[in-house]
Amino acid sequence: MKKLLLFATIFLGLSTLMSAQYNLPSVYQNNPKIKPVITPRIQLRTIDPALIQLTKSGRNSNGRHYGRVLMRLKNVGAINYRSSRNQQSVQLYRNGRFVRSFRFTNLRAGQNIDFVHTYTEPIYRGEFATKDKWEVRIAYDPDIYNDGNNNNDDRNRRNNYLMRLVGQ
Repeated sequence: MKKLLLFATIFLGLSTLMSAQYNLPSVYQNNPKIKPVITPRIQLRTIDPALIQLTKSGRNSNGRHYGRVLMRLKNVGAINYRSSRNQQSVQLYRNGRFVRSFRFTNLRAGQNIDFVHTYTEPIYRGEFATKDKWEVRIAYDPDIYNDGNNNNDDRNRRNNYLMRLVGQ
């Protein structure tokens, strides 16, 4: 009796889930010749490297500015990101000009990696404080989605870019 009740509960739950996940418009239900392409609405277990932080700090001393830019990368997905060398990097730009690239390969689910760029530059007398535009982005090899490795396919590219306007 318990097995029958368990089976009925599982069957009812799966049928409810399937009907909720794949609601077909009536045109598909009324015309058997049309075959819809069914894709799941929600992908719960994904691979998703994301840029979650971009901060700039610095200090002025003896006519020089000492700056530090911190970038934080995190796999916000639930599956480990596994890749080969030189297939992806975090790239830093200042006022539209490329500054530096940081390479990474593997990223466990939930793992953070911090990248730090430090620099020194002179402060000119009478110079107005300007706002710098700092940008950071994840750059992938052009063939990363065709390399046969599904463990390095980023499922959400909308979180691969950050920008900050900061003054000295």
